[in-house]
Amino acid sequence: MSRTDGSAFRVATSKITAKDIARLVRRSDAGEKTADIAERTGVSAPRIYEILRQHRSTRKRSSRAITSEMRDKIVAMAKAGSKPRSIAQLLKVSRQDILQYS
Repeated sequence: MSRTDGSAFRVATSKITAKDIARLVRRSDAGEKTADIAERTGVSAPRIYEILRQHRSTRKRSSRAITSEMRDKIVAMAKAGSKPRSIAQLLKVSRQDILQYS
């Protein structure tokens, strides 16, 4: 499925191997957008989402670690009445991370 020179490649979706799946998951986990993966591989975005859903043991967590300072901000903002979604957007972390501390 991949080339060492980084050029685009195509995969027949009916012939996706376990090795191909591992590469798709690895690329997604590295932060590559699903649309970009789809365009480069020839696998449709919905199929890639399906593969990721089936082959990831857990959902990708926020790439930004929650520090004690951020945790204090989360708690203070939640006590002040801010909604988890707005806190998450402001601090650039997942809403699940916010819900864990609020």
